[in-house]
Amino acid sequence: MPTTAQHRLHSICGWIIGALLLVVVCAPQAWAADTPRPSSVDPYARGELTVHKALGDPLTQFGDPTNPDADLSREPIQGLKFQIQRIEGIDLTTNDGWYELEDSFIVDYFEGGREVDNLGQAYIEETDDNGVAHFKELPIGAYLVQELPSAAQKDSLSLVSPFIVTIPTTNPDNRSEWTYSVEVNAKDQRIMANKDVSATCIEAGDTITYGISSTTPAPDHNGVIHRFEIADPISPELEFIKLKSKVSIQQPGPDGKNITLHADEDFSVVLTGGVAVLKLQDRGLEKLAKLRSGNPETTVSWTFEATGPAEATGQKIHNRGYVLVEGYPQFDPLTTPGVQTNRVTTQVGSCTPTTSDVETPVTDPQMPGDTDEPTTSTQTGEPGTDSPGSSGGGSSSGSSGSSGPLASTGASVIGLVIAGALLVAIGTWLSTRRGRSE
Repeated sequence: MPTTAQHRLHSICGWIIGALLLVVVCAPQAWAADTPRPSSVDPYARGELTVHKALGDPLTQFGDPTNPDADLSREPIQGLKFQIQRIEGIDLTTNDGWYELEDSFIVDYFEGGREVDNLGQAYIEETDDNGVAHFKELPIGAYLVQELPSAAQKDSLSLVSPFIVTIPTTNPDNRSEWTYSVEVNAKDQRIMANKDVSATCIEAGDTITYGISSTTPAPDHNGVIHRFEIADPISPELEFIKLKSKVSIQQPGPDGKNITLHADEDFSVVLTGGVAVLKLQDRGLEKLAKLRSGNPETTVSWTFEATGPAEATGQKIHNRGYVLVEGYPQFDPLTTPGVQTNRVTTQVGSCTPTTSDVETPVTDPQMPGDTDEPTTSTQTGEPGTDSPGSSGGGSSSGSSGSSGPLASTGASVIGLVIAGALLVAIGTWLSTRRGRSE
């Protein structure tokens, strides 16, 4: 006859084994229910990629949707050139391949990047009269997609942000199978501008430094950037110091450059009606276009100094800058067109003075969640509109972002493990209770 202790031990072991079997048996089923497995990708299949692009007013594309005069139409554009290149060495039929893609960054594949040598043959297609570029008979893999400057491109239209798309990608209709026909609604490269200030608190008459950094538009098909300006409405309480302006261009990457521009030759700064305006001249625009070509993360930075008010009463001085590229009207302090920076604030008096260096390029202080990832779909939507689908499963504009089948499966297995642990606890409690009753 087994003793009570032995009986209890056998019961506990039974519960533990049962819970572990539940996890082992159900985990693969949960994987299959949530998303397809890499091993189910057909390595011999051929896929296709459809890229949509439509015309949009730069005021709506670059961050001024409140403009009542903006043209909200999204007309398809014919004759735009898109280039795709397969990223060699990434096997999407394995977990390791998806992990490798997930750990990569798109900047590594830009000109001068550390992974640029892993890009395969370039394939180029033009958009038709529906604004669609179609690539057929594509081997399985991850592809870098870029828009090339072309004669069909208008000055007011920016190139799309480069992105990575996988073939196949998860079917957005059911999320449980692969699709080898991928559609992308490509989005223009957004201009992003950030601002910083050297002091959040000053005494009367102190000097402060402002810094603005902005990404820049792509050169056109002739390799030209037509316009780059930054407008900064200066508070009436501040005295702008024109001669203290410094302008530079930063090209990131292992072989990147940081060049200083020269006043009058490369840029001009004018203070009119309380608004300081930096304008790149032809020479400055030429230097910018050369560095910007092939590297969309190239930035222009402007730092300048201003003297605070003579009296310190605890007043707060706010400041915000605006970036203007081709397609924007001249800056107007009433309507404030342009890509706005974050707002910075400095208090004068009634506080403890603080000072710090303004780094260039100025980093984003607010870390916005908005992205420029293209939307993917297997449905044929109206060109220029966001078709139903997934913005993340298989495409990216920042890091590879292609979590593929891995993201949801981890959560599923963790849930089953928790369920198993609960069953173990319940089994232990029941066994203990039974032992006491005996």
